[in-house]
Amino acid sequence: MTMNNKDHMRFNMIEQQIRPWNVLNQRVLNAFDVINRDDFVAEEHKTLAFSEVRLPLQGKDLMLTPAMEGRILQEIELEPTDNVLLIGSGSGFLAALAAHLGAKVTAIDINPDYTAMAQKNIDKLNISDVTFITADVKDFAVEKNSYDAIIMTGSVLEAPQKLVDALTAGGRLFAFIGMQDQTVTSGTVIKNQLNEIRQESRFEIELERLHGFEDKPQFVF
Repeated sequence: MTMNNKDHMRFNMIEQQIRPWNVLNQRVLNAFDVINRDDFVAEEHKTLAFSEVRLPLQGKDLMLTPAMEGRILQEIELEPTDNVLLIGSGSGFLAALAAHLGAKVTAIDINPDYTAMAQKNIDKLNISDVTFITADVKDFAVEKNSYDAIIMTGSVLEAPQKLVDALTAGGRLFAFIGMQDQTVTSGTVIKNQLNEIRQESRFEIELERLHGFEDKPQFVF
């Protein structure tokens, strides 16, 4: 069957960007084939939706690249029954992918404009089981052992303890963890294994801080 231009660009995104970044989980790769990334990109950037460029959201904020999104989803190992919490909804693309792979997604963002944009994008596609909430994760109430998977889409100094406590038995938290005033971060998976918390770094990448987790100035005397 002959592919149209959009199908060809999506195919190249998967085979030339995502798969070479060591994303080999076929469920994850299939999600990128089902959920169209250009449905979550601003009109003026749609021609670049399948490229490896970090496209603008609003202001200085940028989407993650397809390869970064794919790697996150592979490392978090979503199962069809998973209840997922996403911190930093952006345009809603990663939430849509997570909903395709899991059972239910709650996506929160500190920016109400992003929450509205993501909700609009999801509604257009009739994607169910995704809830968008405007909130600062530091003020967001989470119950212990309530989420099977938690994804933080920007870097942090460390994963908030209340999110670690929110993991179910066998639950996983993915976060980009970086040192104070450093842009190089470690894509890290934190697992609740038999109520023992284990942390493992998987890869390194440069990434800005998640909104609400900016470094506080350090005074040197």
